[in-house]
Amino acid sequence: MLLALTLLALVAAGLLLAVLGYRGRMCDHAPHCRSCGFDLTGVLEEVDHCPECGVTLVHERAVRWGTHLRRPWMMVSGVVLLLLGLAAAVPLLPYFSSPAWMARKPAWLLEVDISRGGNDRSAALVEFVRRLGRNEVDDEALTRIARLGLALQADASFIWEPIVGTLIENALERGLLTDQEKERYIRGAVDLRYGVHERVNRGSMLTQELRCINTRGAAFSRLSISVDSCTFEVEDPSLARTLREKADTFTMHAFDTSANIQQALMPATRVEQAALGEHRGTARIRVRITSATRPEGVMPPIEYVSGVYVRIFPENVPTVETYLDPPLRARVEKAISIARVRHELMPAGALSLDYQLRIENLEVPIIGRLMVRAREHQQGNAERTLARLERPLTEIDLSPSPVIMYSGSTTMNVFTAEELKSLPGSLRLEFWIEPDIDLAESKQEWKILGERIELGAVDLDLRPAP
Repeated sequence: MLLALTLLALVAAGLLLAVLGYRGRMCDHAPHCRSCGFDLTGVLEEVDHCPECGVTLVHERAVRWGTHLRRPWMMVSGVVLLLLGLAAAVPLLPYFSSPAWMARKPAWLLEVDISRGGNDRSAALVEFVRRLGRNEVDDEALTRIARLGLALQADASFIWEPIVGTLIENALERGLLTDQEKERYIRGAVDLRYGVHERVNRGSMLTQELRCINTRGAAFSRLSISVDSCTFEVEDPSLARTLREKADTFTMHAFDTSANIQQALMPATRVEQAALGEHRGTARIRVRITSATRPEGVMPPIEYVSGVYVRIFPENVPTVETYLDPPLRARVEKAISIARVRHELMPAGALSLDYQLRIENLEVPIIGRLMVRAREHQQGNAERTLARLERPLTEIDLSPSPVIMYSGSTTMNVFTAEELKSLPGSLRLEFWIEPDIDLAESKQEWKILGERIELGAVDLDLRPAP
């Protein structure tokens, strides 16, 4: 640190000498035209324009008084000192971006680094948190940094750093923020979403969901969210009772607010008496924010409001609508193709498959199950289906997209020990997507293409390698 200050003083001295040498000393007090330097002694009171260049002399700064004689020796000395100081400081440049330099910066300079942004912001934030741990930050400085953090939290263009949330929460727990600032932080840090299954049959289970997602909060938050109450404003009293019946589950749980943590509660209640048709309303979730040091609450309770929409169908009536559209089906079959199938036949007769689908320019969402059927394929003989090999490979949930590569793998028991002795020359695998109403309902996709999507067939060579 002493060396850095010495070099800084050397650079400052060199710069000062160079400036003073360039300015020089005043050798007379005669008036001169600032534009061309013409000596105006004896004529300044008689003319309004310079006799030499014609510039007007009415303005105050049009005339320069005195002549400065530059000092070359001083300029040279200053430049030499400046260059020596800069050359000696080059090896020290990494030091000024190191943690050791950050540890020596005064608090006001750390605040400048944080507010200005750039490469030093992250290091300054880390140093500020380190000093907080050593109780070296006063309340006034912490309040300023916390309010700067609130501004960064509200700035959508700022790539969130959870350490900013740590600083804000320290100020929040110390009671340095107003109730409005506390609520602003909590709403920006935690997204509490209430939802309910939109379609359900009377007599079936209606699932509610309360999901807590930390979006722009602290990495290791000491705060937790406890649900105080849930109220539902729905016209049908029976449906309102059904929703309230399991809403107590929410009040028995405290959500962690640490960054990158998503938690969800999904209680289900049987719908018995609610009227058929559509029901709309509002859910009001009142929450309390607590911490380990302040279990009574760090701020007044806040309320999250969400819309409620439920459509109740009669028993045994599908809640998912299927539609038939042959031209669309043809386009979907063209959009989905088998890009690759690799196989390996195990000694015990199991077949290991590694497959990849290419989905290009898909227009509509496709939900179903990827199916496969195996046929013995021998040239000149009739094909015989191996029924035990017709099976679902995986769930398919495809969104409209320009290009998707969908990969998967599976192992199937294909041949018995006796069949291994007389293997066919090849095995034909047929792939298709079977629409699945139950799967669509679980994903709350209420309208799907109800037609089987043929993907084609692949012949696998089962002959042993020579």
